[in-house]
Amino acid sequence: MTTYRLPPPIEKGNMLRRVRRAAKFYWHCAQHRQALDSLCDWLVTHPLEGNYFRQDSRPAYYTIRDGYLHRACPTAQGLQYFFKDLDFIREFCNDHSLSHPFEQPLLLYTFDSGFTLTLALNPINGNEGILALVLNDEEGRLCYLLSFCLSLAEDTFTVVTVQGRKSQTELTKALTKQCYGLRTPMLMLECGLILAALFNKPRILAVRDSVQMAVVKRGKQKKSGKVIVKDYDQMYEEFSAGELKIIDEQYCQLLSRRKSAEEVPTRKRALYRKRYALLDEIKASFRQHLNLSP
Repeated sequence: MTTYRLPPPIEKGNMLRRVRRAAKFYWHCAQHRQALDSLCDWLVTHPLEGNYFRQDSRPAYYTIRDGYLHRACPTAQGLQYFFKDLDFIREFCNDHSLSHPFEQPLLLYTFDSGFTLTLALNPINGNEGILALVLNDEEGRLCYLLSFCLSLAEDTFTVVTVQGRKSQTELTKALTKQCYGLRTPMLMLECGLILAALFNKPRILAVRDSVQMAVVKRGKQKKSGKVIVKDYDQMYEEFSAGELKIIDEQYCQLLSRRKSAEEVPTRKRALYRKRYALLDEIKASFRQHLNLSP
């Protein structure tokens, strides 16, 4: 009999709202008893993660309730990916003498304007990839994140979501100018590929639009105006410059290459050189902060 008990998520709002959410939590736990027991048994043997999820149980709860990565992934399989992602980052941090993201985010790069890129646990929806590359403004407010999975296959880095807040649109426009015209979603994808290379994951997959977890919420999100709603397939097609490879209904393979000077219009060549130099600087900073040899 497991000794770990997953607490209900801490909810804001009045007493009635909190009671309703707690009732839903226990109802969903009863519905998914087998998955809950598997999760609790695993957390018993992993105290670092267990302590984290006692403070914020949302990632674990959403994984049990909705699955992991995407809507077409079975719950049992998704739980294994969830466990393996947490195992990977813990072992990586131990091997390279780094603090754990369970304790605090790992700073990877600081822009001149004060924006930062950190490796952290997903602060929005942990079941859409528990690990995330997070972009914060100079005051530490979340602007964008790229969530990812490292356990789909041995050599594979899987981009799950690229999300941003509309309230930060003006700030991200300023960052785009600083990045020589590289828009924030594309910047996050480029940085994700840098991280994949440093994790020795050469194959880059991305979860397609039709199976995204948030696809059922988009009507509400679009109406509220709080979240940037995007077509993932279209974004990945743009990022891969028309060379996107469709794997199946769930995944596509991202391809990224730098344009040669002959492929870039003459008036934009200086801009592209500066953009590529910035990405090289970001990669060097990632390598340094992850304690990886040059």
